Amino acid sequence: GQGNLRAGAAGHVGVNGGGGVVSIDVKSIDCCVIGLGAMTGTGVQAPLGGASVGVKVSSGDVQVGPIAATGALSAITTDTNGNAKVCDNLNAGALLTLTSGSNGATFVPLGKTVTGGSMQIFTPDLKVDGNIKSNTGNINVDSNKAGGALLVEMGNNSKITAATNQGINFNGTLGAAGGKIDVIGQGDLSAPGTGHVGVNGGTNH
Repeated sequence: GQGNLRAGAAGHVGVNGGGGVVSIDVKSIDCCVIGLGAMTGTGVQAPLGGASVGVKVSSGDVQVGPIAATGALSAITTDTNGNAKVCDNLNAGALLTLTSGSNGATFVPLGKTVTGGSMQIFTPDLKVDGNIKSNTGNINVDSNKAGGALLVEMGNNSKITAATNQGINFNGTLGAAGGKIDVIGQGDLSAPGTGHVGVNGGTNH
């Protein structure tokens, strides 16, 4: 859509779809989208937004949390320079998707946890000061920048943890081209059991 939702930096857009689907597709939102329902989810919970929740903007940043979905949860900006910002805890029972612009970044702040059944993050720059965790599937982090370069910046004591016997994959969906991958900082990557950390730098990197 072409509308704008405005509540200011200290405000929020709150949703409670209960057992229904929540879809927000507008030009811009200048605040965080939060859930208004009961605390929900496995692990670090968040207030329910709906059975599935999708938030999409075409201009500026997409900002979400705290919010949960019993199914899929997505937060997407199609603005080339837009960021995907986690305001507070996110929890999805199924696939959790975060997408920044191809010149933007994705932010998980200190003290906040992003949890999904599985996870797909599209961004050229993932800045993790909190925690990212999957409960049943892989965590896939893929650059959406031309050339496929991916930077993952992990703050002190930050964690990316895959479900048991699953993987943390960097640029795994980019095919043979792959892309340059840099993972830096003082955080922890964990893929317990027979899990793995997978990388695809491609043939030219």
